[in-house]
Amino acid sequence: MKRTRTKTKEELTEDYIDVAFKLAWSFNKTTGIDVEELIGEALLAFSVALSSYRPSISEFSTWAYHSVINRLRYYCKKERQSSRKDWANDMPSKVRPNTLGATLSFLPEEIIHIINVVIENSLNLSELHYMQRKPFISRVIQKDTGMNAADASRMVNEAWKIIASI
Repeated sequence: MKRTRTKTKEELTEDYIDVAFKLAWSFNKTTGIDVEELIGEALLAFSVALSSYRPSISEFSTWAYHSVINRLRYYCKKERQSSRKDWANDMPSKVRPNTLGATLSFLPEEIIHIINVVIENSLNLSELHYMQRKPFISRVIQKDTGMNAADASRMVNEAWKIIASI
């Protein structure tokens, strides 16, 4: 039976630190999150992996890879959630139902009506996450305009984009 000596933390760091950098760059390319933030998170995860590593469980390369990738996934998910705007709660006080006609007079009446429906119902359902409001609002638009479900859902998305740009 061949006995191998256990590497020191310095040797493990020297051999595998590039895993943290490569994963951070990979996440930067797919998410667009600042690479310096991702590298910081990856190095933090690598440090934790280094201190929690037990050779009897797995190879260090596997342990480090999974530690870093899980931390980056968690960080990206957290960033995505914090960057989402709950636009109904952030809506300026001047943008309220029935005032958009003057603000967006260049849009067709039907679109202005749909935007007003979206705002009214979003304010009424403000305790729900905006994605939970969408089915309710889509049904109201379906009833008001006679659109099919897919078109009503697309119109809700477009209305949210218009409102967010105001």
